[in-house]
Amino acid sequence: MNTASQPHLQRLLKEFCDLIGHDDPSVFMEGGRLQLGDNFVSLIPDDVQEPRNLFVYLDIGKSTVKDKESTYAALLKINFDLLAGSRGALSLHPETNHLFYGFTYPLDEMANGEFLLESLLGFVQSFDGEAEQPASGNQEANPVAANVKSNSRAQIDRLLGK
Repeated sequence: MNTASQPHLQRLLKEFCDLIGHDDPSVFMEGGRLQLGDNFVSLIPDDVQEPRNLFVYLDIGKSTVKDKESTYAALLKINFDLLAGSRGALSLHPETNHLFYGFTYPLDEMANGEFLLESLLGFVQSFDGEAEQPASGNQEANPVAANVKSNSRAQIDRLLGK
């Protein structure tokens, strides 16, 4: 692992685990999954290809829409709006045919567990149609969390199944 990003990753995962009540951050160092509501999240460090980023994958599930062609066309249009992957990308898993939203989370001094969790909860809620918009003028600095508002402890617990 890149020695510059290693402490940031360890700190991020410890903060993240403290927030969700999980006592072993090493699970996520090895690509472990977390269930948020009906969705699964994978946090995958890649010390070879992307040592300064954490790969985050949100499993949205299988599409239940009958008109797959229209659905996939809509997903590709959303990807266009995501600025060619700079804010993540929607994709179809090659083995499970589940829809995924994936993004890279920078491992730097600004990385923190609360922001990552709020981002994930915001994405889960947006796919469930429950996302809240931030107050006017309160735009997040990180493009990954654009339009994500802080969640109450009750919302976090509900999505974590507590």
